[in-house]
Amino acid sequence: MNKKLSLPILVFISIFLSGCTPILWILNDTHQTVYKNTEVYSDNVRSAFEYKNASLSIDSANRTGDDYDFAPDGIGFVGDKNVYFVTSNGDVLLSLNNLMKAVPLRTVGNDKFIDINLIEPTRTYSNAEFSQYLNIRTRQGASSLTAMQKELLTQEKFTLKDGYYQRLVEIKGIIINKARLKGSFPNETALKDSYQVRFNTNKASQELDGGKLAFNVVMTPVTLTGDIILLPVYLLMMMNG
Repeated sequence: MNKKLSLPILVFISIFLSGCTPILWILNDTHQTVYKNTEVYSDNVRSAFEYKNASLSIDSANRTGDDYDFAPDGIGFVGDKNVYFVTSNGDVLLSLNNLMKAVPLRTVGNDKFIDINLIEPTRTYSNAEFSQYLNIRTRQGASSLTAMQKELLTQEKFTLKDGYYQRLVEIKGIIINKARLKGSFPNETALKDSYQVRFNTNKASQELDGGKLAFNVVMTPVTLTGDIILLPVYLLMMMNG
């Protein structure tokens, strides 16, 4: 027998002898990868500060603040555990915090927490980074709001949708543990309310695919019957080959 053909023939024979049933379960894998939004930690954000021409001075780092890839002007929020430097739309968050003095607001999806998605840090000095679209709406329906409240919401780019004034805000930023930062924060002021913020990440896990499992269970008697009938035929083909 040609040596080049021996391996393919052996593989072909192995597949034949294994039968249809094992092939069914191999090809129609009943497991699937599922990504679940999992809570990493939560924090209570109580105050904010606006900084200009700032440089970071961080413990355990040998470089000066000027060496960091960090926006010199922006908005920071102080939690019990970390400081959150918002590099995109931090001023909008402060404006919405002020708006809440006149109009109660909430994020859509969870009334207790503000959910924010964590991403892998691209800056070596940050503990983590975040990026999230916040869908913010009024707690009361539009019919319960005064004309003055509606005017304020319109000025803040809210639009009427499904009976509520709503606005979508994209925020991005970096997270640095408070213990790593030296000194106090400039012009730190308390927010109207403290905010419970929950930070989440997508984690992959393997789960059974119910549809594929049911199909395999239903088809197994059929493939077993076929294996019993065809196995002698396979053997005869090999003997006569």
